[in-house]
Amino acid sequence: MNLVYKDYFDTTRTDYEWYDSRLHKPAEGRHYYKNKPYIFEVVEMTPDEYFEKCHKLMNWNENTYALDLTRMNMIEDAIQSKSKLPLPYLDYISKEQEGRHRAEVSKKYFDMIPVLVIKEDVTVPQGLIEAVNKLSIKKKCSKLFKRGKNKG
Repeated sequence: MNLVYKDYFDTTRTDYEWYDSRLHKPAEGRHYYKNKPYIFEVVEMTPDEYFEKCHKLMNWNENTYALDLTRMNMIEDAIQSKSKLPLPYLDYISKEQEGRHRAEVSKKYFDMIPVLVIKEDVTVPQGLIEAVNKLSIKKKCSKLFKRGKNKG
């Protein structure tokens, strides 16, 4: 059974507030995350491609992760009742993923799934990144210095 994922995935949410807030905000200027400029984009990939990318991102081999059958049954029930599932994501900056249960269940229903990909914006010049990082450090040091003065 090959369904169209657009009827079953909500491409406006991941169920993680920080990611969701970036999805709902139009890109205004550059965004920085962990002192790196980032790009958020929703891309289509097969469930198998999602797992391949997870393996590389998380340094997994085929047997290093477990799937919870209860969770998978809940996802399958949601698909059958036409409830919208949140986006799986791959965060290449934080080295995190969320969505392997959705991807595993999706193999049965969908050829493609939407995935939020968070990655470094390599179009930003390195000098700009260094300048932003220095500015950020100066602000933190300035706040610490002010706190020290107020105590004494």
